[in-house]
Amino acid sequence: MGILVAGVRTTRENGATLFVPGSHLWDHSRQPRPEEVVPAELEVGEAFLFLGSAVHAGGANKTSQPRVVHGFFFCRSYLRPEEDQHMMFSKEEVQSWSAAAQMQAGYILGNPYLGHSNETNVMEQIQIDNRKSSG
Repeated sequence: MGILVAGVRTTRENGATLFVPGSHLWDHSRQPRPEEVVPAELEVGEAFLFLGSAVHAGGANKTSQPRVVHGFFFCRSYLRPEEDQHMMFSKEEVQSWSAAAQMQAGYILGNPYLGHSNETNVMEQIQIDNRKSSG
């Protein structure tokens, strides 16, 4: 979840955050069309609350003034703890676990798109790396 609080008035011209309503429900292969993108225009002190899984991006500031926005982002701590336990085990050890154990430990991409590495499941990356080293 993300919360953006405007420190100055945000407009399309000064780079208001761009957002695609409903995109949190899409498959990851779906790309937004330009007409679906809307700026989150805010007055000073107003907040924009959104799911991090929704398509969003910083807009381009076409003015000479800075666009000050205070961002607060949250995710479930059990999905991404402070310590990266994924680096504690060898690829071979993780591959020897059941799919259920890999999922419980966070090696399989969660919804909404948490835990990716280069936009893929960590396990897919491990398997790709193993194919490269075994060939």
